[in-house]
Amino acid sequence: MEIALGVVLGLLGVVLAGLAAFVAARRAGRQRPVSTAPPPPAPGQDDLPGFLESPPGAGSPPAGPLAGWPSLAAPAPVVPTPTPPRSKDSRAALGAIVAVAVLLVALGVAVATSGGDRRPHDNRAHDSPAPGSQAPTAAAPGTAGALADETVPVGDDGIAARLVFDGAVLERHAVGVTATYPQVRLSSDGHRAVAHLELPTFHCLAVEAPGDPVAAGCSRAVAEYADLASPGLRVTRSGDRMRLSGEFATYVRPNGGPAEWTGRTYRIEVTVRAVAGRGTAQEGWQPAEGVLVLGGDRADTTGDAEVNAVRLGS
Repeated sequence: MEIALGVVLGLLGVVLAGLAAFVAARRAGRQRPVSTAPPPPAPGQDDLPGFLESPPGAGSPPAGPLAGWPSLAAPAPVVPTPTPPRSKDSRAALGAIVAVAVLLVALGVAVATSGGDRRPHDNRAHDSPAPGSQAPTAAAPGTAGALADETVPVGDDGIAARLVFDGAVLERHAVGVTATYPQVRLSSDGHRAVAHLELPTFHCLAVEAPGDPVAAGCSRAVAEYADLASPGLRVTRSGDRMRLSGEFATYVRPNGGPAEWTGRTYRIEVTVRAVAGRGTAQEGWQPAEGVLVLGGDRADTTGDAEVNAVRLGS
């Protein structure tokens, strides 16, 4: 910015100096020297006094009349030096100086103004947003972790589920990913429902969530938790299939202390069905399998039938 402004001011000085020199030359050319020779005698005027004061061959006339010879002629009239009128070219040149000065000053201001707000373009790679995450406008209502122990009696028309999923990408970085292995617990009486989400997280130097984060050398991060109840939590059932979805605002428990909101919200959708032919667990629990969708990524339930189960009311 400083260099550009200096160039503009330099050009302004050169142009103004050139135009000033041009105007001075024009004025000097129009001024003519005024003759100092005495004017010739008017017709009928006696030239004897001049002859007596300055005879031929006597050189330049003295500064004043000679003593003893009083001048008989009338003093020569003083001819005032005329002031040459300002020509149209001079006015045009002056107008050009003013116009060029205004234009160059405006150009300098424009360069200074535009240069002051210019910032270098940032070409560095940015981390990709977390799949399914949304910029939180506010934390979920209530205190973080207030619903952590909340359950709903299932009854005859209710649904319950406990599910563990394989790895999914929670967030992508310029190098590696943050992987999570979600766990979901649900209880519903057919009208009211509450779900609990746990997201154990790992930082991995990989492009996808590895099957075993510990064996892959991932570093464990702080786990996130979320609890969501109806009406924010939507649960539907069709025969032996069920579906739940909602936006889960997460919190953490740093060092086992009080829960604190993370400010992150994840859109979660889970579909699950009871698996026939695998027997019925205690108190009506049945083996189940399902899929969890987290933004643009998805994860299947693990193959452990004792871990993944649903309970469907009559």
